[in-house]
Amino acid sequence: MKLFCPYLGLTTLLTCCLADLQSVPTSQFARKNKLPPPELPRYPSTMVSVIGTLTFIAAAFGVAQGYTKDETAALAKAAALPKGTYYRPPTAMTSGKVGATSAFRRSPCPAMNTLANHGYLPRDGKNITVDTALAVVMDKFNIAEDLAAVMGGLSPDLFDLNDLSAHNDQIEHDASLARSDAYFGADPAFVTPSLIANVLTYGVDGKIDVTDVAKIRAARVAYGEKYNPEFDFSATPAFIAGAESGLFLRGFGGQNGNSTKTTFISTFFLLETFPSGWSKPSTEITYADALATISYLDAVDV
Repeated sequence: MKLFCPYLGLTTLLTCCLADLQSVPTSQFARKNKLPPPELPRYPSTMVSVIGTLTFIAAAFGVAQGYTKDETAALAKAAALPKGTYYRPPTAMTSGKVGATSAFRRSPCPAMNTLANHGYLPRDGKNITVDTALAVVMDKFNIAEDLAAVMGGLSPDLFDLNDLSAHNDQIEHDASLARSDAYFGADPAFVTPSLIANVLTYGVDGKIDVTDVAKIRAARVAYGEKYNPEFDFSATPAFIAGAESGLFLRGFGGQNGNSTKTTFISTFFLLETFPSGWSKPSTEITYADALATISYLDAVDV
């Protein structure tokens, strides 16, 4: 399966805390930096009853699957949250490795992880139908039907988020903007903070554009060719990487543009949530749009 990752502020927060981020699990990032928890709305008694039922079902399922008490409680907590509420599962209970049996699954794609963190996809990251995934991506990121059809044609009917981590077989590839190459053994569910810090150094004017992304990608390729003996950036992974970058720039560029704020980048990559102040493009991102941005990236002289 090849499912394109639709997208890739907090710059000050990153600058102050990057050193600590190297040793603090990603799930503790918001708590460590005293970010306020989302405020939950009040619900009528009927809704409370439904949430209670879902919590019971999730807990029973967790026990049946052989999860620990803490994992079962976390699954139940996540299942009880209303759709749209941000909840990032504990790092120790999360994995993006192929074949993982963790309570929560995540992928190398921050967009898919963001959708799961908000409950638009299953919060545990499991048993996702391609129809559900495409409908949500179209709705939340304003992907056009023709581009969604391309994505759907390359996707299986049912998958877990960690299934997307198979090296060079779906969305995972070498020379990522945010994650170390598979050769180095890091769990693909989690970003490499130093790589995000590097991305932000290109945005001294407060934004990252096509030229910046092309230069960053060239630097990633050069590093991989030097230090990764299994490095592969042949035609297919290179195209997937270009498509991801193109969709990210379009989706977070404002009005379907070709640049994005550094604050959006740091929030989206590090916390895997929708950045404050961001709204989806007012015009649909078509297949032609994605190809156009890929061509702009390829045309940059690096």
